[in-house]
This record gives sequence, C-alpha cells and structure tokens, in this order.
Amino acid sequence: MNSLDCEKIGYLLPLYIDGKINDSTAFAIEQHLSNCSDCFEKYISLKNISQKIKASFDNSLDYSPYNKNLKFFEDNISSYIDNELAKEDYYNFNKFISLNPDAKKELDKMLFFEEKLQESIKKNKQILNKDLSKSIVNEIKKENPNYVYNIYLKAAILTVLFVILTILVGYFAIPEHWQSFAIKTHFIH
Repeated sequence: MNSLDCEKIGYLLPLYIDGKINDSTAFAIEQHLSNCSDCFEKYISLKNISQKIKASFDNSLDYSPYNKNLKFFEDNISSYIDNELAKEDYYNFNKFISLNPDAKKELDKMLFFEEKLQESIKKNKQILNKDLSKSIVNEIKKENPNYVYNIYLKAAILTVLFVILTILVGYFAIPEHWQSFAIKTHFIH
C-alpha cells in the first residue's frame, strides 16, 4: 500500500493505537512504520501518551475491594459521556459520582478532554472540509485487488443482464413472437 504517506499515517495512528482499524489497513500502517523512523517515533510517543492517560485514570481511583460500584463506573464512563446509559444506570452512575470525589474529578477530566477533542475534530473538519480518515480508508479499499475485482464483476453481471433484457424486448417486440409466446403460456385465452 504505497498510498500511505506520513501525513495519512498521522491521521490513522490514534485509530491504530486504539485497535479500531481493519486488518488490511493495520498491516499497511505496520509496513509504513517499519520503514519510516519519523512515523515510528510519533507512534511510540502517541502510544506512551495513551498508556499514561489510561494509567493516570487507573491510579486516580480508589480500588477498595469493598467498592462494588467502581467497576460499574469504569465500565460505563464512556457510555455516560456519550449519554447512552439506561435511566436506572444513569441514576446509579450519578449517585456514585456524588459520593466519590475522585470519580467526580476523573469524570470532569474526561469530559474536559472529550470537549477539547470534539472542538479539535470540528476545527479540522472545517479546515479540511472532509473526514480524512474515511477517505484514506476508502482509498486503501480501492487499491485492494478484491475491491476492484468486485466492481468489475458487478459491472459484468449488469452488462449481461442488460444485453439479455435488450434481446428479450427486441424478440417480443415482433408481434408473431409475442402471440406465439402468449398462446403457449396461456397468457391469451
């Protein structure tokens, strides 16, 4: 996949680190990283930052074995931020936050980070007027031989169907053929 230059790799690295890229794209990124020391350094840096953020989150909470709601908090913080919790879970989450100042601080940090991330994404989309991640992935798909083969196969099938339909229409446009067909199939009594 020669189409992945350093700029495109830069856009895809966060998705790659989070494991949100399909296997063929991940393979193309790995190939690029093995040949480009600059991008590899960016990858290592981003991965370290990501791990530090996760470690910071893990260390900031009280891991008391008696705190059975902590796991619920950890498992559902993203759903809470995205407003995807059921009413009862939302209520329990808010109750836990109100009773646990460390969890409240962590949630505030994540909400702040989410807000800044969304602002940054919005600015970049306005500047670029498109989502580059999608266009890069689509470009990679188009270079995949199976993708091109499927397009040609679909075009060939449609062409054959069109030719058959044209022949049938031409054949039945002749009155004798239509009458013969209608009589044989009891279409006309």
